[in-house]
Amino acid sequence: MSVFAVLMAIGLMTPATAPRAADANDFHEAVANAYGHYRESEFYLRTGNSGVAGFELEALEVKWRAIVSRFAAHPPAPYAADPHWAADITQITQHIIDGRAHADRGDTKAARTALRPVRSILGALRRRNGIFLFSDCVDEANKAMAALFKFRHAPPNFAQPDGVTAARRAATKTRNWYAKCRDMASPAMAKEDEFKRLMESSLYSLDRIGVALDTKNERMFINILRELRSSDRILFLRFG
Repeated sequence: MSVFAVLMAIGLMTPATAPRAADANDFHEAVANAYGHYRESEFYLRTGNSGVAGFELEALEVKWRAIVSRFAAHPPAPYAADPHWAADITQITQHIIDGRAHADRGDTKAARTALRPVRSILGALRRRNGIFLFSDCVDEANKAMAALFKFRHAPPNFAQPDGVTAARRAATKTRNWYAKCRDMASPAMAKEDEFKRLMESSLYSLDRIGVALDTKNERMFINILRELRSSDRILFLRFG
C-alpha cells in the first residue's frame, strides 16, 4: 500500500467532525463575561431592585446556557479529568433560573439565596483543578474582609491583648489579599482610575487599623471598618 493510501485510511478512521478540546482561556473569558451580570444582579437584589436584577439575570441565563452548550461536553484541558465538570456548570443554570423566578416575584431575599451557590461552585471548580484567577483573589479578599468586619459589632477589648492581636491578624490577612489582588490585576484593569483609587484607599485604611489599635481608638477602628465594608462591596461589584 502506498504512503498516500495509508494516510487516506488514517483520515477515514478519524472523523473530521471529532470535537476539539476547548480552550481554557475561551472558557474563562466566557465565564467572566457572564459573571458581570451575576455581580450586577447581586447589587440590585441587595438594594431591593428586583426589576433591574431580573434583566441582569435574564442576560446571565442566556450567556450561561451558551457556555453549557459549548463547554459541558468538551471541557478545557485543565478541567478534563474533573468528574464533576459537567454537573457543576449545568447546575449553575438551575440556580440562575431559580434566582430569576424569585426576582420576578419580587422576593429579593429568596433570589439572593438561590443565586449564592453560583460563586462558590465556580470557585471550587477552579480550585480543585489548580486554577486561580483574579476573581478567585477577590473572593479571598472578600472572605478576609468579612472576618475582619465581625469586629465592627464586637470591637476588641483593649485591656485584653488576645482580642487586639486577633483584630490585627485579621486586618493583616485582609491587607495581604488586597495587595495580591492589586498585583494580579490585568494591565488594563491596573490602569483604571477607579481600580487604582479603590486599591490605594483600601490599603491605606487597612494600614490605619494598626494605628487605631495601637492608640486604643475604638471609634476610629469602627469607622475604618465601615468604610472598608463599602469598598469591599465595590471591589466585587466592579471587578470581581
